[in-house]
Amino acid sequence: MALAYLGEKPRNIYLPVKVENGEVQLEIKENYKNEILRRNDSLVSVQTAIIAHKNDFYNPLRTYSRLMKPFLPDFKKPVDYAYKSEWCTWGYQRDFTPEQILSKLDRLKAIGMKSVILDDGWSLNHGDWVPNPVKFPNGDEDFKQLISKIHEHGLKAWIWWLPGYADSISQLVIQHPDWLIKNKDGSVHPSYALCPAYLPVQEHYKKLVKKFVTEYKLDGLKLDFQEINSAPPCYNPAHHHKDPFESYYSTPTLFKNIYQTAVRYNPDMLIEYCSCGIPPSIFHLPWTNLAVTSDPGIHQITQRIKMYKALMGDNFPVLEEYCGVLAGPMYQLTIGAGGVPGTFSTYLDNYHNKWLSIYQKYQLSRGQYLNLYDIGLDYPETHVIKKDRRFYYAFYTHPWKQPMPTSRMYRFGTGFDYKLEGKTEFKYPTENYSGKVSLRGLDKNKEYRVLDYANNKELGIIKGNKPYLNVSFNDYLLLEVSPVSRQ
Repeated sequence: MALAYLGEKPRNIYLPVKVENGEVQLEIKENYKNEILRRNDSLVSVQTAIIAHKNDFYNPLRTYSRLMKPFLPDFKKPVDYAYKSEWCTWGYQRDFTPEQILSKLDRLKAIGMKSVILDDGWSLNHGDWVPNPVKFPNGDEDFKQLISKIHEHGLKAWIWWLPGYADSISQLVIQHPDWLIKNKDGSVHPSYALCPAYLPVQEHYKKLVKKFVTEYKLDGLKLDFQEINSAPPCYNPAHHHKDPFESYYSTPTLFKNIYQTAVRYNPDMLIEYCSCGIPPSIFHLPWTNLAVTSDPGIHQITQRIKMYKALMGDNFPVLEEYCGVLAGPMYQLTIGAGGVPGTFSTYLDNYHNKWLSIYQKYQLSRGQYLNLYDIGLDYPETHVIKKDRRFYYAFYTHPWKQPMPTSRMYRFGTGFDYKLEGKTEFKYPTENYSGKVSLRGLDKNKEYRVLDYANNKELGIIKGNKPYLNVSFNDYLLLEVSPVSRQ
C-alpha cells in the first residue's frame, strides 16, 4: 500500500509511518495549527490517493506520476547533452583555480567528457553570485574568458548555484533586507532565505538568470542544496502574505522562473536539480531536464535512478557524479541501471577512460527501463534496459552491506583524490554470486546471444522459453542479450 497527496502545489502535511508489533501504520496528516474557522467558513482537506501495488516502489511511483499529471505541467524533454558525461570541479572543493581547470580540458575531451561544472567556489559568496576576485581579478571579464576557453575545447560550461538563499554578509542581504523571510517575532530566519512569493525576489532571479545565459554564455545551471526543496513560513510584514506558508507554496515558482527565463535565451539550456541527499519535490521536477542521484551512499545509487525513471520516464537522464570518486563499482552501478556517469575526480586515469568508453558505446540512459525485478526481494539485484531490440541486464551483489568503517569510502582513502602522494586505492569488499539467473522479458519464440559487455566476453546462446544462465561473478555482471538472426 502507498499513500499520496495529490494537488497543484506543496502543502503543509505529514506522512508518518509507524511500525509496531508486526504491523505498519500509514497516515496523511494535515497541519491546521494556523487555521481559524469562523461562522460560515469551510475547510477542505487535501486530496489523497491510496495505491495498492505489487513489488517495489517503482509501480506506485509510476501510478503517482500519472495521478499528478492533471495538476502539474508536463515534464520537459531533456536536451541531448543531459545524456552525456560531465566533470565537476568539486574534487578541488571550493579551492579550485582557473589554471587547474584549463590544465584538465584536453584530458576531459579525450576521455569523452562533454561538460564542465564550475562548482561552489566560483563566486564571491552565496547571494551576490559574482566571480570570486581571488580567482578572477578582473571579475566578469576573467570569468567569461574561462567559459570561452571551455567552449573552445568543444565542452559545455555550467555553474553550481544555490537559488533562494544568501550569505548574511552578501551585498544582496545588506541592500535588500526586506526580501528576506522573517520569523513570527520579526527576526530574520537563520537560513537567510529570500521569500520566493515576493515579487521583487522573483524579478531578481529572472534578471540573474538572463545574465548567466546572455552575458556569461553558460550552457547549464546546477541547482543544488537541500534548502532549495522548500522555504520556511514567512512573516515579513513587507510581503503582505495572507498566509505565512505562501513562501513554502511558492517554491515551484522559483524553479519555473529560472527554467523559463533560461530557455527563453537558450532553448538548449540544461537545468540540473540536486536536492542533496533528500528526496526531490515533484512540484519542481517539471522545471528541470536533468535529474541527479543527489549525494548518495553507494547502496542508494540504483534505487534513486529507478525512482526517477518511475516518476519522470524510463529514458529520463539521471546523473551520478561520484563515479571513480567513491570506492566500489560506481560506474558499473550507474551504467547498468540506466544512469549517466559523471565524476568530480581530479585523478583522471585509465579506469575512468574504460568505463566512460563503455557508457558512450551503449548509452543505456537513453533506453527503456523495464520494471521486471524487485529491487529489494530479487537477489542478485537486477535491472534491465531495452534499447535497439537488445536487452541489457545488470546483476549486482551487495558488498556494501558488509561491515565497513563508513558507508562512504573514497577510492583513494577518506578524502578527495587531488593529492595522491602516499595514497593507495581503497580495497572495497567484494561479494561473490554463483548460481542461476533469470533473464526476464525475452520473447519465448526467439534465441538470444549473450555478451558480457564489460569484458567483451561471449557467454553463449539461450532460448527465450528457457531464459536462464549459470554464472559466477564478483559484485556485478553486465550483459547484452541480442536476438539471433536466422537466415
